[in-house]
Amino acid sequence: MEEISQGMLEDLIESGETLVVDFYASWCGPCKMMHPVFENESKQHTKVKFVRINVDEAYEFCMKSNIQSIPTFIVYEKGKEKKRTLGYMSPDDFHTFVELSLK
Repeated sequence: MEEISQGMLEDLIESGETLVVDFYASWCGPCKMMHPVFENESKQHTKVKFVRINVDEAYEFCMKSNIQSIPTFIVYEKGKEKKRTLGYMSPDDFHTFVELSLK
C-alpha cells in the first residue's frame, strides 16, 4: 500500500491495472479509522495494488470522479471504475466489499 499523487493515479488507471483506491484527508476522523483496515486488507491481496490519495492534493481528479464524501473507496479494473463505496466500514464489511469487487 502506498500514497500516490494525482498524476500517478491517472497513470495507474490508464495502465489497466486492478486498483483499490482510498480517497481520504488527513483531517478526516473516519478516514483515520479506516487506514489500518485498508492497510490490513492490502496485505491479504498481494496481486492487487492498494493505493491512497489525499483529496486535498488531488482536487481536480476528485471533482471529475465525483468524490463527494470521504473516505471513498473505488476499485478500478481495466481503466474503468468497477465498484465504489464510502464511509467507515468494519473490517469484515470492507473485506466483503473488496472480495466482491475483485470477482
